[in-house]
Amino acid sequence: MKYRIFMSLLLALLGLGSTNPALAHIKWFVEFDVADPPLSVMHVISPMFLTLLFLTAVAIFIAILIDERWTRFAPLTLGKLLKLTDNNDDIALSIVRIGVGVFFVVLWLVGGVVLTPDTTTEAWWIPGLQVLIALAMLFRQSLLPAGVAIAALYAYCVYQFGLFHMMDYLTFIGLAAFLIFSQINTKALLRLRLPILYLTLVIAFLWSAVEKLTFPQWFDPFLDKYSFLQMGFNREFFLLSAAFVEFTLFYLILFGKNAVTIIAILANILIITGNIYFGKTDSIGHFPVNFVLVIMAVMGARSFAVFSGNGNGNGRIVVHAARQTALFFAFFGGLLLSYYGLHWIQYGA
Repeated sequence: MKYRIFMSLLLALLGLGSTNPALAHIKWFVEFDVADPPLSVMHVISPMFLTLLFLTAVAIFIAILIDERWTRFAPLTLGKLLKLTDNNDDIALSIVRIGVGVFFVVLWLVGGVVLTPDTTTEAWWIPGLQVLIALAMLFRQSLLPAGVAIAALYAYCVYQFGLFHMMDYLTFIGLAAFLIFSQINTKALLRLRLPILYLTLVIAFLWSAVEKLTFPQWFDPFLDKYSFLQMGFNREFFLLSAAFVEFTLFYLILFGKNAVTIIAILANILIITGNIYFGKTDSIGHFPVNFVLVIMAVMGARSFAVFSGNGNGNGRIVVHAARQTALFFAFFGGLLLSYYGLHWIQYGA
């Protein structure tokens, strides 16, 4: 019982500490130019940055340590609690089909966008393809062409807006792969559906977290309008904290076990709460994230635990937590370098 209490408190603090703007997508609310040079690495790596990086590593070590111990006593998924997955192995596919169908109908009704509020278009064929994708969700036999169509829309956005811009929306590639693999229906591909879907969503959010470090100026007009969200904190500290909390939450989704269900629920609550403040645009843009997080909460980590491994015995649990914490530094550094590298490749110095 004590492990459940400690884990719940720790993850609740992480989630509540993130506040809504940590998960709000800034590109939907302000004018921006991704071709602008990001803040230099030397400016990003400040004493405050290094302090928060260290505290984040400590939080990750403690969270994984408690999560490993807790999982030994009580493996947790929302599906088990609600008896949703006992006799239905395809609950994830049902959620994706309903979610994708509703989402593309909404995009068609709104008009003028391809996949997200900032991917605007006047192309005549986009609305028709959106309707066809929604209709395809009614029939299992049409999931593959629907997945191909979603991938085509993503490719069109890459052509129009650049890959650097579209890295925020890798979740659509995960949804496309999920639908395609569901119709191909081989054991190997079926096992890959959820790992690919979750990995693309996590990378998208980690990319967004790095964005708070490299383009802090984008957030100025947003926080000027919603200044209460800073809760009295210095703006630099607030954005750095939001970036590290977001990174922590979604890193733990990759490497946690019971943590996955709790974080997915917390993240969804935060996003839906943000919809109250930020309105229809935020609701539409985050809807695919909402139903993927529902799948994470329902299915739990066992459906995609490619990275987490197992810690058996007290000593091994500590070693496992230390290893995952060390990997955090490599993961964070690699993503930061990838962010700068892709920007340089696409836009130059």
